[in-house]
Amino acid sequence: MQLEKWSLIEESVIKQKSRVQWMKLWDSNTKYFTAVVKEMAQRKHIHELTALSGTKLTEPKAIIHEVILFYKGLMGTAAHTLPALDRIIMYKGPQLTHKQKLFRLMDVIDAEIKDDLWAMGEDKALGVACPVTIKECRPIACCTVLYKSISKILACRLQSVISSIICEAQASLVPGRKIVDNIILAHELVKGYTRKNISPWCIIKVDLKKAYDSVEWIYLEQVMDGIGFPTKFTNWIMECVRTVNYSVLVNGEPT
Repeated sequence: MQLEKWSLIEESVIKQKSRVQWMKLWDSNTKYFTAVVKEMAQRKHIHELTALSGTKLTEPKAIIHEVILFYKGLMGTAAHTLPALDRIIMYKGPQLTHKQKLFRLMDVIDAEIKDDLWAMGEDKALGVACPVTIKECRPIACCTVLYKSISKILACRLQSVISSIICEAQASLVPGRKIVDNIILAHELVKGYTRKNISPWCIIKVDLKKAYDSVEWIYLEQVMDGIGFPTKFTNWIMECVRTVNYSVLVNGEPT
């Protein structure tokens, strides 16, 4: 019984790595799953990478160096202090109610932990689709289950109030809103851009990567405080942000 149990566990782990969906467990397909994993690893091996400067890199050390430089510039914080937010403007905007504040600070119950753990997909990791530069790579974040559980609980508590504090013009990433609404609106505005006898217009192209992927830590903390999140809840969020360490694997080798 013990041998059968551990054989099933081994098969389950390899099946998860292979991401094979059409084949089920209990059929002793460990050898097939292993072959698929090896083939995937070979296909995703980065043999060549174009540096952000335009230089083609083929040496493993040069590729690793480029990856480290990119993520050092992307992760962490570039400023220890920032100009203070205009609190008068912040207070005129949306604020959390007393009830919403209390819910953020409720003790975590067993059911909440179980729901978050069960909601985690076992094969949600993204692969690398033939990247040319490091920007095109889709890294797999191998967080510990403990960190995932904590961050997911905090995210769920944040998600329940996000629609009341985010402007209605922000249609994506907010439950109950559809990004297609803004697409239709943009299409209608551009369609009438060349009409005569209208007030001057302009169109601004925003780099969404810079807007959403590069938020300064101190700015995030100030905004949460300005909206009215309890200090304790804000500290929980900032602990998840500030205390994380990253180790990048390139072609299976640590950097």
